[in-house]
Amino acid sequence: MYANWILCTLVGLIAGQYIENPQNWGLDFAMIVTFIGILVPFVRNRPALASVLVAGITAALTYGLPNKLGLIASAILGVMAGVIASWSKRGVSVTTPEEGE
Repeated sequence: MYANWILCTLVGLIAGQYIENPQNWGLDFAMIVTFIGILVPFVRNRPALASVLVAGITAALTYGLPNKLGLIASAILGVMAGVIASWSKRGVSVTTPEEGE
């Protein structure tokens, strides 16, 4: 698999140099659709759905932040949403070590 990855990357690098004005091809949108297609089959439960929804909404709302801070915020909030959703699904309560003893 690794050799195939490297070979295809090399082909893409070489072929990409000969494509003039790639923005007209709409390939930037194709990349987004590809990642959505990879992600959707993994959304099988509430924690995964919560993660995807919170990360997506956060990304849309914070898109204009400098230095891609919206991407970082989306990732952190998406993970937090998934963790919280998994706690509520299992009925896990958050306690301090002193309370749990």
